[in-house]
Amino acid sequence: MRDAAKRAVWAERVAAQAASGLSVARFCREQQVAPWQLHYWRRRVAAVPARPAPGGFVEVALGAGDGASSGVRLEVGKVAIVLSRGFDEAVLAAVLRAVAGC
Repeated sequence: MRDAAKRAVWAERVAAQAASGLSVARFCREQQVAPWQLHYWRRRVAAVPARPAPGGFVEVALGAGDGASSGVRLEVGKVAIVLSRGFDEAVLAAVLRAVAGC
């Protein structure tokens, strides 16, 4: 597996663990990965910010899942916004206005 692909897989796992509400030990047991690997990759993913592509966009890598229960987690600095499938656009607009005012 190439470095970029491996990084994308682990970035997805790190985000999935954070969103799951499970302890690292339980999540890793269920995913059949070693806890030290998740800790290692959490630090590695956080240490290297994604490079913006021309135009200010960042490439998004989707996982292998079917996306049926997927959502979006947007992190900018210390602010994280998690959007579940079928989110209310008006609520998102209000949250973004509030965050922009900070």
